[in-house]
Amino acid sequence: MILDLNVVRARHEALRRLLPAAKIYYAIKANPAPEVISALAELDTNFDLAGSGEIDLCLGLNVPSERLSVGKNTIKRESAIAKAWSDGIGLFAFDSIAELEKLARASFAAF
Repeated sequence: MILDLNVVRARHEALRRLLPAAKIYYAIKANPAPEVISALAELDTNFDLAGSGEIDLCLGLNVPSERLSVGKNTIKRESAIAKAWSDGIGLFAFDSIAELEKLARASFAAF
């Protein structure tokens, strides 16, 4: 696969111009190539993560935890939630009361 990072950057900036009030999150699952993540991180992009491997990837590339959200996998293990909290991630997506309760338990366990 050939990927032009200039095109990635240009499309991200075009999206940002079209949606100036939106806080854009790139889903790592779409393309987890470190080169793509690094290029977008340079543009102050936020990232949506599905699991601890993606968290480790972003943190390993020095993406600040404040720009990370755990959301792609709405059914999360409490241990994975606690790890994300301990890594400094405080933004999670959920789609049920049971998931919200799990987030609450795991957040208390992380501290």
